[in-house]
Amino acid sequence: MNRDFFFSGCANPANVSDFIVALAAGQPLQADRLPAELLPCAVLLATIGLRAFQQQIVDDYIVLLDRMEDCFKAVDHASVGGFYHPQLHLVSRIVEDGPQAPFLLDQVPEAEYIFGVYKELVEADVEALFHG
Repeated sequence: MNRDFFFSGCANPANVSDFIVALAAGQPLQADRLPAELLPCAVLLATIGLRAFQQQIVDDYIVLLDRMEDCFKAVDHASVGGFYHPQLHLVSRIVEDGPQAPFLLDQVPEAEYIFGVYKELVEADVEALFHG
């Protein structure tokens, strides 16, 4: 399942569940309160939401990018804060290019599944996510 692969770098299932429920419920995620292990996921989904669908899934996109940049500065790029995301190189590029850079995720074939994850989560029925 694409969603499982997308969140495969997250060690705490409760953090992932809270993240998923918030998106499905339409609640903007609080960028300054997201667990560090979810930052790469949040950067990818927030970028797609904002740039491809004009939807804001985080309360402050700039704070989100700044927090991710701080993680990159703190450790090497292969393992941010002791965790991994399959598309960490895309996250790094988004953070490096900043919020005004041209949107390129729709041109990266390996990011295609992320669009599916985004749509699945923001269009989901909360109960169906955990009972289906």
